[in-house]
Amino acid sequence: MHGDNAIGRRGRGVGTNDTKWRRANAAGRKERLDIRTKDAGFQGAFRSWLEVFSRAPVSVALSTWFGVGFLPGPTGTWGSLATIPFVEAIHILAGVAGLPRGGALALLWGFAVLSAVLGIPASGRTARLRGVSDPSEIVIDEVAGQSLALASLYTFLSHESPLFWGAVGFAFFSFRVLDVVKPGPIGWLERLAGGYGVVLDDVASGAVLALLFAVLGAFGLLGFGWPA
Repeated sequence: MHGDNAIGRRGRGVGTNDTKWRRANAAGRKERLDIRTKDAGFQGAFRSWLEVFSRAPVSVALSTWFGVGFLPGPTGTWGSLATIPFVEAIHILAGVAGLPRGGALALLWGFAVLSAVLGIPASGRTARLRGVSDPSEIVIDEVAGQSLALASLYTFLSHESPLFWGAVGFAFFSFRVLDVVKPGPIGWLERLAGGYGVVLDDVASGAVLALLFAVLGAFGLLGFGWPA
């Protein structure tokens, strides 16, 4: 009888210790999850895209560039690639409308700036609702950065130049490399909170290329020149 009581007491002690260990382990997991959530900039539970869209349809449409971000494969590449015909369409429509070249360029630069300005809050809101710090489906950052590089290219290289479309290909390829590698300060910008971290690193990549095209245009290198 005494032996049974001793075993029972030991059993209850083991059970109690096991319960305490499980609770402590669960609390530790929760704490680690909370830390990761705060560090990653998550703002709530993970949600399906259907639910995210129902809550913020405009932000989702803009941040995914009207669904381009949902294409299979490398979404950043799709976002950059989709920017090229859009920028060209602005250039063509400006000519059809009879705008002077300066007016057409103003539209291109305005689009680049506007996509960044609107993209920051849109991507931030989409990421918060999704529950992921930087969903791969968000491609407005690529649109902003690529359009900035192209606006400079359209400014400093004549559209009629035989080098033009080769230069567009160079702008696309170079932007993708910078966006993936994110050297130096470009990578630092990605650490910013919310939509700023999503968009500004790509804007910086586009700005690097925009500056490169401006320098080439200023010095007339590689067939570049100030457009007539």
